[in-house]
Amino acid sequence: MLHAAKIGLSLVLACTAPLSLAATPQSGVFKGDLTGDFKGNEISFRVSADRKTISDVRMTGYWRCSDSTANTTYKTNPRVVGALGSMPGAVSVEQGAFIANAKKPYLAWDFEGRFISADIAEGSFMVQSMDCTSYRLKFRAVRTAQ
Repeated sequence: MLHAAKIGLSLVLACTAPLSLAATPQSGVFKGDLTGDFKGNEISFRVSADRKTISDVRMTGYWRCSDSTANTTYKTNPRVVGALGSMPGAVSVEQGAFIANAKKPYLAWDFEGRFISADIAEGSFMVQSMDCTSYRLKFRAVRTAQ
């Protein structure tokens, strides 16, 4: 019976423990591929010197747009995202994790993730307008410069 109680306690502890802890990032520029749609889409962002803020979040590449303003349901035509891929504002980093939503007229951005080490972040990014969307894309970004 003692053995069964020990196994039960181990299972409870294993199930309530966090799956993985986030790390404190190094300051600098992070870059990586956005996956889940067009090959070659990229994300970049800067972590501040105090390691508490992310800025300059930018997607480069393509997003999908509807073929006309009359039909916004089917977003199949690729277009360069251009300056619209730049998310406004700054993002707080708390215990190695980050999440932010930004809006401007007719545009919205979602950016979230965590640092799995001081030099690597994983997460997702999305930018959308009334007739275009990147859809939610996954990323793994690596620190490339200070």
